[in-house]
Amino acid sequence: MASAEAVAASGLKQCRLAQDQLEDAINGVTKAEQQLRENAREVRLELQSCVSRQQEALRCRELWLLGQIELLEQLKAETLQQQLLQLHRLRGQFDVITQQFQSSNSSNDLSNQLTSCMEK
Repeated sequence: MASAEAVAASGLKQCRLAQDQLEDAINGVTKAEQQLRENAREVRLELQSCVSRQQEALRCRELWLLGQIELLEQLKAETLQQQLLQLHRLRGQFDVITQQFQSSNSSNDLSNQLTSCMEK
């Protein structure tokens, strides 16, 4: 029976060794899960930070471009207004010359005025 006790003791020793190994494996997996959660949290925070910086950069670029559009619109509108003013002046001059042609017999001076307007 002593041999049966030795076999039982050996079996018990092997079971305890296996239990210790399983406990170590469980602890290792638990630590790995905790590390995974921490890493995922850090990666999420880093991603949010990067995206926020990119959004801020895009917003600044958008505002700058909108300002450029505003500036170009204003400059072009001013140029168009100047051209329109000049065209109205010329039209007024032609209106005066046309009236003078209709009411005057001195067409030589009027022809000179017309040529002057045409050159403008």
